[in-house]
Amino acid sequence: MSLVSNDEIIEILKSIADEDPRKLSIEIANGSGLFKRRLIHVARRFGAISKHADLTSVSLRSLISSYKGTVIYDEALNEFLQKDIDIDRMLEFLKSIKDGSRLVIALKAGVLSPIGRLGLERAARKTEIIKPERMYKILIEAAKARLKDEALTFFCMNCWEYVETIRIKDLPEKIKCPICGSGSVSALKEDEDTVRKFCRKKGQRLNKRERRMFRVARDLLELYQEYGKVAFIAYAGKNIRVYDVEDILWEVSTESDKFYEAIIKKEREALKRRFSW
Repeated sequence: MSLVSNDEIIEILKSIADEDPRKLSIEIANGSGLFKRRLIHVARRFGAISKHADLTSVSLRSLISSYKGTVIYDEALNEFLQKDIDIDRMLEFLKSIKDGSRLVIALKAGVLSPIGRLGLERAARKTEIIKPERMYKILIEAAKARLKDEALTFFCMNCWEYVETIRIKDLPEKIKCPICGSGSVSALKEDEDTVRKFCRKKGQRLNKRERRMFRVARDLLELYQEYGKVAFIAYAGKNIRVYDVEDILWEVSTESDKFYEAIIKKEREALKRRFSW
């Protein structure tokens, strides 16, 4: 096996800078596990794949061959390009290498790069014995970061016109409908399309699933109106249901380490409940 020299690697990087952005994006998508998840998500949204189908063993190549040339593939690709990668920024970076405005340094064998050194230091820290109090703090901070990064679909239960997906970290303290000004804004763990269809049925007969959605949203709204934004933070937990949120807020109603500890505890209980016979 012949080794690739440093000069050859630099030349490869320079040559990529001249690639057609869309062609390069498609090549990246067709080899990315992230695109597989995006493709599955869009296919489920279109009703082509059941929401409960287990596709973990299906290869990306099989999915692409099944949907290439369809609106599902095109929509998944567009979403991938808009939300998952920044091809323009990457090409801008590569062009700066090509025109010499960004310097590339080749390190000798055995010399760690700054990123490599950082990775080695982090790996070394993992072997350290961590004190229980520090481990508790790490778990709390990890849960906090994870929950703040979760997104819920918010909608107005007064005018039924406003629907928006918002990350927990972007939520204001007081949530108001930007259309009617009402504070009757609730949330669901559903995609925007599903919630928009649900809202459009205002005053019409609801099916069983939609009645359940209404009850969840109504009960969550009541908790939000009583306790504030923490109700939505708790609801964002994995497999957390509204009555779990009520239990959490009954125990701790303000955002604190104890609050996040209560959410973690409920998530564990929900996981046991999910897999219990």
